[in-house]
Amino acid sequence: MQEMPVRSAYPGRIEKVTGRNSGKHDPIASPLAAILNTREVRELLANILPEVLETIGGDKKGKKYVFRWVGNYLRKSLSRPQDVLRQKQLQSLLEDEHFIDSIVTSFPSLLDNLFQTMNTLMGSMNDIYVRYPEFFSDRLGAGVDKWVEETDFAELKACLENSFRDLTGLLNRLNNSMFERPAKVVLLMALVPPLTNFLLTGLNDTVRRFNDFPPDLVADAMLSLFREVDSKTMGALFNEVIELGRKLNVGSALTGQTGQPQFRMDLRKVMHELLSEIDEEVLCKFREAWAQGKETVNYAMTHALKSRPEIVMHHLRTAPSLQNYKYRILKNKLNLLESLPEEQILDALTSGFSRIDGDSLAEVMNITASLVNRIRDRDSTAIRNLFDEVVNSLDMHECEEAVKGLIDDIGASLKPVGKTLLPYFIQVLTGEWMHTEDDDNGQDLESARAAIIQFLNHKELPV
Repeated sequence: MQEMPVRSAYPGRIEKVTGRNSGKHDPIASPLAAILNTREVRELLANILPEVLETIGGDKKGKKYVFRWVGNYLRKSLSRPQDVLRQKQLQSLLEDEHFIDSIVTSFPSLLDNLFQTMNTLMGSMNDIYVRYPEFFSDRLGAGVDKWVEETDFAELKACLENSFRDLTGLLNRLNNSMFERPAKVVLLMALVPPLTNFLLTGLNDTVRRFNDFPPDLVADAMLSLFREVDSKTMGALFNEVIELGRKLNVGSALTGQTGQPQFRMDLRKVMHELLSEIDEEVLCKFREAWAQGKETVNYAMTHALKSRPEIVMHHLRTAPSLQNYKYRILKNKLNLLESLPEEQILDALTSGFSRIDGDSLAEVMNITASLVNRIRDRDSTAIRNLFDEVVNSLDMHECEEAVKGLIDDIGASLKPVGKTLLPYFIQVLTGEWMHTEDDDNGQDLESARAAIIQFLNHKELPV
């Protein structure tokens, strides 16, 4: 018995015939035809196509007449007497689950055709590049040159600025519309977790599959990518970038005022405008909130690690050994200096030391001392109270035991160094540093020498 075709009625009097003979039709054509046959799409095409055709017709009367006639014909053909104004045929079509199923069913065929087209295109392109390596640059180069020559970039800039300004207004309208409906904003934000979970799940699955490969295959695949990077071009790019920075610095000095490079003046203006808009109270509250957040994260991590003590133990075992890599890096740097020509390296080091701004370093120390003095002048007990609070909170017994033990251990290890350096240090201290000269420190030095002599001559009374 012959199978009867099944009709699945789409809204808007659009029907798709399915059955045994439906395989002869393109699975993509039917959904596309259904979309094109809706009132909204037909009205859109009826309004656009005649205008496009009239523009293509140009100024020639004969050609213009033909294209206008075709446009009018299309406008009439796309109109339907039975169309109901504002009837939402496209929306109704997209609400039909049979139609959506038809579209999804056509995806495999669509993807297969797309991939086959891409494979064919790539094969053809490779064949062209074998014969003509500069195919695109030669074919499109003239057009690019003409576009650059004929384009008014000032007009382009103005167009983009106006477009961005208009788009900003549109974005503000969107925000106004959204935030007038807080529930929808909350629902929109609720999309972030599932999207994040989707990305994490996909990334986890991809990396997991890579980890299923043997180590040599993973290393070969990753290192092959690293080896294929054009390091010479990267070095050339680095040269150009640092030269650009150098020219920016020189040009800023040339275009600015004496002692005031242009970049410094522009940056100062930007920073003034930026800081003038910052609310200092909110900034301070944010910094406090940020510190509290870091404390909260640390507390949560510490609390979680209590349930995984093996992680802490592993860290305690391996953390000191990780410093070895830093020591080796420093050793390699020093070995590099040792391997360089002695005269050149000494000249370079001497030149480097001579460039240190000692005046600025001294000024930092002067300003720091001045601030300390001002604090003591304002409140003579402020700094002392701070240290008293720290000292009074110390466990003196534990501190004593720790310091004695460390001094004994370190002293035993540094005994050869002490025997070598300490005599010279004492000679400098008692000979040069403590020698009285005609300056403001004479009285203080006399008092210091007297205190040392009294200390050395002091004898403990027998108990």
